[in-house]
Amino acid sequence: MGCDRSGKIDATRDRARYTVERAGAGRQGLDPGPVPREHVAMQVSVFMALSVDGFIARPDGDLGWLARVEAPGEDYGYSEFMADIDAVVMGRRTFEKVLGFGEWPFADVYVVVLSTSRPEALGQLPGQIAWMSGEPDEILKALERGGYRRIYLDGGETVRRFTAAGRVDRWILSRTPVLLGSGIPLFDSTLGEVELRHIHTRAFSSGLVQSEYETVRPGVGPRRASPRPSNGCDLNGPLGCPVGHPTPDLGPEMLLQAAEPSEPGP
Repeated sequence: MGCDRSGKIDATRDRARYTVERAGAGRQGLDPGPVPREHVAMQVSVFMALSVDGFIARPDGDLGWLARVEAPGEDYGYSEFMADIDAVVMGRRTFEKVLGFGEWPFADVYVVVLSTSRPEALGQLPGQIAWMSGEPDEILKALERGGYRRIYLDGGETVRRFTAAGRVDRWILSRTPVLLGSGIPLFDSTLGEVELRHIHTRAFSSGLVQSEYETVRPGVGPRRASPRPSNGCDLNGPLGCPVGHPTPDLGPEMLLQAAEPSEPGP
């Protein structure tokens, strides 16, 4: 996987040496890469929170509505999910949004920012960060050559691009108990029909309902469901949700299997 001195990956050339941005300064060297996964197939995942009506942000990009489900010690499986991720791929607008959160949350994982020009903040952050442009297939091939097998897509536009290219394998979608009415959608009318296989759904006391799906591939059978968090309620378990635990209406979850028409977003 090649990368020039600006930190940009060259998706069309497979070179052993490239430039990465580490600890505020660019340096050229060998890519240390993740733990070798030669026998592990690439898996591209989405882990996203959205409103019941399918928006991932308000029209101005505001995410304050997510605060209603924040709880001490509860990350809804995010830490467990990230423990198996080799690389994060995000769009430039998502990258700039994350910068506004304060502390950079991806210091321990390789990050690729999708952009046609080098983001100014690239060399000011800890960890390994590169920028890249190209089609989803090119981007994933470059990452795979570098030894990266578990990919996390972040940002609405990036998710839509990779979905349209048929490259998303796993979906973990968390419905937050709010109707925004308008905003930036996760899905829009540019996407064709995508068949999903339901893995499991679990409810939390905050009212958040999290469902996991995998994209149906011809000739590929279902995989085992991931273990549920100890404080989540597995709706697919033998007993379902215990009495007194909020049981969600699963109707909106079915909307995830079809494109939702709306305006383009980041």
